[in-house]
Amino acid sequence: NLIFDNDIWFLETPGASYQDTSFAFKITTIANKISLVKTPYIHYCVDNELSSVKAKDKAFVICCEYEEITRFLETKNIVDKNIWDKKYTNQWFGYLWNLKRIDSKYQNDFVEKITEEFSQYYAQGYLTESFINILKIRELKDFSSSKENFKKYLSQKLKKKLKKDNRREYISIHLNKKEIYLKIFGVEIVNINKGSIV
Repeated sequence: NLIFDNDIWFLETPGASYQDTSFAFKITTIANKISLVKTPYIHYCVDNELSSVKAKDKAFVICCEYEEITRFLETKNIVDKNIWDKKYTNQWFGYLWNLKRIDSKYQNDFVEKITEEFSQYYAQGYLTESFINILKIRELKDFSSSKENFKKYLSQKLKKKLKKDNRREYISIHLNKKEIYLKIFGVEIVNINKGSIV
């Protein structure tokens, strides 16, 4: 009833990309009560080559999800500042996650997209002190005064990721309950999960 009464639907996107983004936000925003259950009802498949997280050509589809969230909040006349702060926070992290995972040939265009949107939010006074505090990135306060500063901030983020990726090419260590994994210069040295030690 909650879904039908509030006209909440998945946004139709190519390949059903990121459709849970706006759907989950809309549902949790409009619900009077939310319960936490231990049973996992949703299972993400990340080994499918056609899944959205691996589809580099769907670089900008995630933007449609946040446009839908904005439309929904405005249609429902939701003015609660905390909810809007949450929307901008989710959008920021969603965009940064997407920026880091998409193919490098799309990254500059996506930096332009983030810069355009968030510099407008800043100019309109939407990025409040609360937003900055939620993100826990004090440097954004200094960078958010102009488009060029936004680009500079995002470019630094990309450079850090590139350095991290390059380091992983030389050495990769993974430890958890199921696996102890060590790779050096692209050669697998130890993988306890498989029971193989080279």
